[in-house]
Amino acid sequence: MSPSKPRRKLVWWVRWLHTYVSLAGFGALIFFSLTGITLNHAEWFEGVESTTERAGTAPTNLLAEAAGPAAGITLMNWLRRAEDLSGHPGEPLADEVEMTISFEGAGYIADVVIDRESGEYSVLETRRGLVAVMNDLHKGRHTSFAWDLLIDISALVLTLSGATGIWLLWFLKKIRLQGLLWAVGGTAILFFAYFAWQ
Repeated sequence: MSPSKPRRKLVWWVRWLHTYVSLAGFGALIFFSLTGITLNHAEWFEGVESTTERAGTAPTNLLAEAAGPAAGITLMNWLRRAEDLSGHPGEPLADEVEMTISFEGAGYIADVVIDRESGEYSVLETRRGLVAVMNDLHKGRHTSFAWDLLIDISALVLTLSGATGIWLLWFLKKIRLQGLLWAVGGTAILFFAYFAWQ
């Protein structure tokens, strides 16, 4: 086998890997790029949130349970169904008079304040719109373990796409130097921008 054949085989595999990893990460690249812009210009989307207030009464037996080891799981599930709440409930905060439970999700928060004696409660629910949902997804804020894992996988896929792109460039003698200069120049701009606008 001539020395050139293993090299051609390696280039073929790197090109294959770069192509399909890049395609797999295309959606993530577009999503995180666009939401980078919306995060950087959050003021463009101010005033689109909607807030609603309502009230009700929770069963007092659930309030008693919420003070115990179960940490109010049944009460949280009851509130979620009764008030059609979204997001993930936080740990209940309670004193002798009131209990507060916050449900948080991407672009969403609902605070429930409950009178521990009567079971009467108020709900303040805020939905901040589609762009806020996308921004929170970008940051992994108030999201699930599955979404956090997807962010990590997307980061690895996009890193592999970039690394294999540089690797392929190394085999292209005619544009190798020019391509590397562009890559180094782009990276240098990031560092310059960071230190210049501190």
